[in-house]
Amino acid sequence: MSIGPANAGKAGGMKLTGVDRNEARREDQEAAEVVKLWQQQAGGIKSQIAKVNAQQSEVKFAIPEYSDNMPIRVAKLGEGGLTAPKCCFLCGLKRDERVARLDVSVEDSFREWWTDHWGHTDCIRFWEEHKDSLK
Repeated sequence: MSIGPANAGKAGGMKLTGVDRNEARREDQEAAEVVKLWQQQAGGIKSQIAKVNAQQSEVKFAIPEYSDNMPIRVAKLGEGGLTAPKCCFLCGLKRDERVARLDVSVEDSFREWWTDHWGHTDCIRFWEEHKDSLK
């Protein structure tokens, strides 16, 4: 979906318009290119992180796994899977949904991971940092 102009002289503001197939295909290709670039670079980064982890025992670092198709699961209440009335405004995930191999050890008890009426705190930060170039 994309945002289009409102009808002149009518109430309601901006309107959502459909995305054509070419635009959707182009966005999918761009996402696949990003995943491919990440996978090419991740090996070197993982080896460096493994060296750091071997040298220290207090904090262990991890590199997220990205792929073309990442499964989403619903977190249980005991895992910090709190619910919210709306999904994240940017990524569309619900508060209790977790991306496998990416969202690990997510603790949301004190609302540092989710901001009410917005969504994921990281999505908000991303939007605030890049909103001018995304419009």
